[in-house]
Amino acid sequence: MKTKNLIKLAFITAVLTIIAACAPKPEDPGAAFRGQSEAKIYHDGTKAMLKGKYEVAAKHFAAINADYPFGNFAQQSRLNAAYCFYKEGNNAAALAAANN
Repeated sequence: MKTKNLIKLAFITAVLTIIAACAPKPEDPGAAFRGQSEAKIYHDGTKAMLKGKYEVAAKHFAAINADYPFGNFAQQSRLNAAYCFYKEGNNAAALAAANN
């Protein structure tokens, strides 16, 4: 009886391990901007925001908050990200960005 239970446990553990390995990895907001300076990311995001490309701009500002949380543009980036999310109609993300 013990052997059967151990086999079941091993099988369940293996299945759960495979499922966990296949789960999507959390997105790194700064991955697309590696190697760029904080100023370049901010200015490119600002250009996108002024052109009405709010989704693109929000990604730039999120990257600054991820990679340069205490940088020169961090506080304004959080405000800009909240504005971009608001303009996209994503009120929950706008509120979260504003409260960071």
